[in-house]
Amino acid sequence: MIRPFLICAALLGTVLYGQEYSAAQDPQEVVNVIGETKEQFQKRMKWWNDARFGVFIHWGLYSIPAGEWKGETVPRYGEWIIRHGKIAIDDYAPLIDQFNPTKFDANEWMSVIKNSGAKYFVITTKHHEGFSLFRTKRGEFNITNTPFGLNNDRDIMKELSFAARKQGVKVGWYYSILDWHNPNYAPQKGFLKHKNQNPDFEKYVEFMTNQTTELLTNYGEIDILWYDGEWDKTWTDERGNNLYKYIRELAPNIIVNNRVGKERTKEKIKSKNKRKNKETIVTTELIAMPSSGDFGTPEQKLPPNGFEPGVYWETCMTMNKTWGYRKDDHDWKSTETLIRQLIDASSKGGNYLLNVGPKADGTIPQESIDRLNEIGKWLEVNGEAIYGTQAGVLGKKAWGRSTTKTLDNGNTALYLHLFDLPKDNKIALQGYAEQFVSLAAISAKSRDVAVTYTVNNNDLIIEMPESLWNEYASVIKVELKQIPKNENAK
Repeated sequence: MIRPFLICAALLGTVLYGQEYSAAQDPQEVVNVIGETKEQFQKRMKWWNDARFGVFIHWGLYSIPAGEWKGETVPRYGEWIIRHGKIAIDDYAPLIDQFNPTKFDANEWMSVIKNSGAKYFVITTKHHEGFSLFRTKRGEFNITNTPFGLNNDRDIMKELSFAARKQGVKVGWYYSILDWHNPNYAPQKGFLKHKNQNPDFEKYVEFMTNQTTELLTNYGEIDILWYDGEWDKTWTDERGNNLYKYIRELAPNIIVNNRVGKERTKEKIKSKNKRKNKETIVTTELIAMPSSGDFGTPEQKLPPNGFEPGVYWETCMTMNKTWGYRKDDHDWKSTETLIRQLIDASSKGGNYLLNVGPKADGTIPQESIDRLNEIGKWLEVNGEAIYGTQAGVLGKKAWGRSTTKTLDNGNTALYLHLFDLPKDNKIALQGYAEQFVSLAAISAKSRDVAVTYTVNNNDLIIEMPESLWNEYASVIKVELKQIPKNENAK
């Protein structure tokens, strides 16, 4: 993933170019570098925006040492072990001779993902280590030359893409621009320098473009291309725009994240001393920067208030402390936390990409499977309040979050996601009574529970019995003729 010290809380790529989005824009207005109109762009993004939930997979040679090198624990992310362990390239490369995930089963993986309720997955075809987890004619550092590839003549990406389509899951490839192994990548720093002291970055760009071509032409229609590692100065907005154009020529319907170009928005943390006590004050400033891509990618965080309407974004999160597998990382987030993160992202109009880090033998840790199964059970009941929804209109509440959806009959559903029972077991929707149509409990334990309401002036007062409670989040559906437009509605 991205450098730990660089947090990319990105907005949209070329779609906005740093301009505030306006719902009144002409639907035929050109919005990106390939001449796509706003109407065309929204149509292409619709399935992704409706999906709301995907699974990230970080898997590579780094899964073999699993956070340990020569008997010593290497801190931080498992997939960064070569960097944090200061491992020479020539010492790391022989891991290719150990990669033999004999227990890998694409159908099992996809069953786990399908059962989680996720609508798409994204897997690391090449991470920063430079190892290609697919059969490629570009270079030798790839799965073709592992025991797994030599003995079985198998192609992990082919098996995964086939299994995904069979189960109705959309396919996404992650690809790192940064490459510690390739001698032509630049810049090369410190212990990561190659014997070749004159890297030719143009040759590396050619290598990367050729691999992108393979990934988009050898495995059927690919739905998402997810870039990373764009921070070095050698990679520019111009290169990102050119690559984006090329990708869209090969795959017109594909969706590409904003890291294909330079990070469009940075979070600048400003610290200053406050008088004598030298108290540190931290403020956040969002700086708009031009870039390519279709959606923003805040990492390991949820934007406090989401973004402007029309901005597509997806937060990626780990289940524990690492992306790539670490055998010593048992600091797992609870299922409650994960479900509430999904709800929070949806309530702000964003997607939630939740990571799993498979082991070197090709199995997914049971802790990850258990949590994904629980998320799936919750979504099986409450999915209508997540899939196909738009951002909520109530903002962040002490009792939880909200999402909205336009119903087939033209009315609007306002979904209330309860994290905690509100004061006096009541929620007051001020200014909503005139638009009220119906009220229903969605959560499994509450379907037979009567949720009552009263009207006070134009306020809708919803009363909830304690029997409504779900251990992760309870959902109430409020059907309205429309969302009240008066400024007192809240």
